[in-house]
Amino acid sequence: MKRLICVCLIALSVLALTGCQPNVQEDLQAYVDEVFTLAKMEMDAVNTYHAAIGEMYKGVDQVIVAMRDFVLPEYQRFRQGLSGIKPKSEEVKELHDLILQATGKQYDAFGMSLQAFMGTDQALAERANESFNEAIAGMDEWKTKLDELVSKYEVKLPNN
Repeated sequence: MKRLICVCLIALSVLALTGCQPNVQEDLQAYVDEVFTLAKMEMDAVNTYHAAIGEMYKGVDQVIVAMRDFVLPEYQRFRQGLSGIKPKSEEVKELHDLILQATGKQYDAFGMSLQAFMGTDQALAERANESFNEAIAGMDEWKTKLDELVSKYEVKLPNN
């Protein structure tokens, strides 16, 4: 009888432990869907920034307006959306931490860039460029890890 109770307790413990662990495939699919839904905000902010300093450049004042009135607020909304995503599995949490770090650097770089345009501070502009490069490296790391997990767990990426 004691042996039967021990076997039952062990079986229940194993079931409880495996039942508490999140399904990584489902967690990753939900994560991918949420991030890709938010991605348009990030793309709009980055594209507006590149247009303002590039092909549509009309002077420093226009760059300042574009950054102050659209790029920074839109990118902040994107980051707030990302912050609201709460993955359950450790692998997806680690992946999510990468994008949070990279987008934090990107947001800081936008802010430094705006300050540099407002004050024509060359040293600040150089720090902003360094921060942009760090953000790009972080996003590349996130994309590589995402691709690995998507392949490993056979998750479908949205068609964008």
